Amino acid sequence: MANNDYAVAMKRIKCMMGTIPGTFMLPVDHGVYSGPDKQPIANVMDFIPLVNIPQFGQCKLRPIPAGGFLPCGAPITVSPWMPGDPKYLVGGMPALTYNSKLICCQGGVISIEK
Repeated sequence: MANNDYAVAMKRIKCMMGTIPGTFMLPVDHGVYSGPDKQPIANVMDFIPLVNIPQFGQCKLRPIPAGGFLPCGAPITVSPWMPGDPKYLVGGMPALTYNSKLICCQGGVISIEK
């Protein structure tokens, strides 16, 4: 896999059930970098709500009777991104790729834009 296929910090991230995108955060990098701007590469364990994964505005799975939706709040992510690249370890864990997805327990699927 090419080095530019690995997901890096500060990329746009979205939940298919959220109303707005956010930014993928990596407050502590793993010491592995990619691209001309040397952004840190993430691994599959970088799924912590409000640390790595932002809120996504309103959640389309939480409608309110008067119309609209309740706020997303903190995404409920309890398991790692899938799949990672087991051939390339970052911080001892499979590297996160742009094909990786993260499941929110509310029912959304989170992805990182390339």
